[in-house]
Amino acid sequence: MMDISNSVYLEQNLTKLLEKKVVLVDLKHQVERRSEPYRKDMDGWLRNLEVFERTLEEIQSTYNEINIPGFRFSKGND
Repeated sequence: MMDISNSVYLEQNLTKLLEKKVVLVDLKHQVERRSEPYRKDMDGWLRNLEVFERTLEEIQSTYNEINIPGFRFSKGND
């Protein structure tokens, strides 16, 4: 198991989460473009994704507050 107190591991893990977020947001947009019955079946998944996005934003904010010199994540769908 990795030592999460090491900033390199924190950076790597957050980078992986952000990469997953990009994929999930793309899927979210695909679901939103589908017909209403399909979207209705995906409501639970969409709510879970919203929770994931909010949680990730909180993690990014906390990480940025730590203020590791020379490193800062931007908000958004980068």
